[in-house]
Amino acid sequence: MMTTKYNMADPGIDILVVDDEIGSRRLLTEILSKAGYRVHPADGSLVALESALAHPPSLILLDVRMPEMSGFEVSRKLTQDDRTRDIPIIFVSALQDVEDRVQGFESGGVDFISKPFEESEVLARVKTHLQLREMQIHLEELVSARTADLLQTNEVLSMEIIERKKTEADLQASQRLLSLVIENLPALVAYVDKHKHYRFVNQRFEQYYGMPRSEFMGKYVSEILGPEGYAAAESNIAAVLAGEELSYEQIFKYPDREQRWMQVNYVPDIDPTGDIHGFIALIRDITESKIAEIQLQEYQQRLKDLATQLTLTEERERRRVATELHDHVGQSLAFARMRLASARKTCSDPETHTILDEISESLLNAIRDTKNLVFDLSSPLLHELGLGEAVDEWLVEQVGKRYGLETELIDQSPDIRLDEDIRAILFRNVRELLTNVVRHAHASKVSVQLRQADDKIQVIIEDDGVGFDPDAAPKTAIREEGFGLFSIQERMSDMGGDFVIESEPDQGTKAVLSLPLSN
Repeated sequence: MMTTKYNMADPGIDILVVDDEIGSRRLLTEILSKAGYRVHPADGSLVALESALAHPPSLILLDVRMPEMSGFEVSRKLTQDDRTRDIPIIFVSALQDVEDRVQGFESGGVDFISKPFEESEVLARVKTHLQLREMQIHLEELVSARTADLLQTNEVLSMEIIERKKTEADLQASQRLLSLVIENLPALVAYVDKHKHYRFVNQRFEQYYGMPRSEFMGKYVSEILGPEGYAAAESNIAAVLAGEELSYEQIFKYPDREQRWMQVNYVPDIDPTGDIHGFIALIRDITESKIAEIQLQEYQQRLKDLATQLTLTEERERRRVATELHDHVGQSLAFARMRLASARKTCSDPETHTILDEISESLLNAIRDTKNLVFDLSSPLLHELGLGEAVDEWLVEQVGKRYGLETELIDQSPDIRLDEDIRAILFRNVRELLTNVVRHAHASKVSVQLRQADDKIQVIIEDDGVGFDPDAAPKTAIREEGFGLFSIQERMSDMGGDFVIESEPDQGTKAVLSLPLSN
């Protein structure tokens, strides 16, 4: 392929012919031009140097003996310049001495053509050295390209090494951080393989069992937990090895240790293909906090029971006071008014009549006030006729007549026998809810429904008032506004019941009181 580049049709080859003898110069020019080369003749050393530096040729044919400067000197100058140092120089000379030829090669020449020269020899040597030059250029390009590739590869490898070192450093930092977290977690941490053998335990695991982690490695779970402890955990271990994530609390009985209450979390180790290799166990001893929780629940229950007893005692005391007022104070006032009326009949003095009438009117007001006070404390109808009659009287007298609201009682519980305490709590809550309707609902109608729902007695109070958003109004704010819903909620909760409010702005309000009949 290299021979085809330097043929007669190739106009891209420039050859500089340097010879002070016009005959030799013309002959070389003619031979090379006929072969298709582009020839630039020069008749002296200085002209040759100027031409070569200005327009570096592909090859130089250089006469050795010239008056201004020898060909060897010209060659040395050309090889010292970066622009012409790689141009092949063929000396043209009649010299046959070996020393001259050595000098020529040392000055930078690549070959000699002897005078007189043959056309075929000239063309053959020119062609050969042009091909060698082309191969040299091609080789340099390959070396340069390969060097660039190697440099790029080296750069990529360097970046990869840097990135790998960074990754390794990040990994080591992550491992240190993970180790720091695992070793200092307030929990026992272990990794168990799918064959139920320990492969890792943290420092707290060691401390809890009082043995180094090396003694855990490879041991079966039952060897550590003991028969009873393993029996308690076996089903959960099977579940996590089936791929289920678990969190539970359980009492464990360990060998040589009292039973402990533990919170256990199992997380399966599942690879991207779905295979399960084991699980991570995070175990916290919550015995102390569990004991404290149970004690707190017991205290809360005792407080709840005390609150219930306080509420019931309050209601009983209200009933006792109301009975005393009705049976003694009320009767005494009525008897005094009757005696006053008898005394008036025996007196004829008009002035005395006026005084007695004023006293009688005062006694009548006192009797009415006492009756209202008795009703406010504890309705006699509640204990004599039941919850329905007491609610009906309150609706009519205290809501309908007093405030002009349309009222309705729907009593679907006439045959239900309620405990005295239940009647008292429900009636008190109904009164407070109806008072709230009067004060805050701006309603025109209110209804009360009594019914049995399964094993509960339910009282439902509904109004067509302005309503409100129960979720948007905190209980504290409701109490400050006088709704008293929090107190009602507490009373119902203390008795084992429920209190539910359904309301929306401009949609009225529905309150449902529920208590178990078994109370």
